[in-house]
Amino acid sequence: MQTLGVILMVVGFIMGVFGGMFLAMPAVVADEKGGLSQEKMIKVAVLIFVGSIMILIGQYLFAGLNH
Repeated sequence: MQTLGVILMVVGFIMGVFGGMFLAMPAVVADEKGGLSQEKMIKVAVLIFVGSIMILIGQYLFAGLNH
């Protein structure tokens, strides 16, 4: 279970980093008119949220089940 926890933490961290990078790039979240698209920003925010949940589950699997 520790290996699965480490994998979840690493993948969740990478998802959060790339999600934050995409959210900071105006070209990624821009709509057809050049403005910011709320729909695209929400999709990237959900990606960051899922990554953070994966990190929490990975921490539980890595450290919580050992005691």
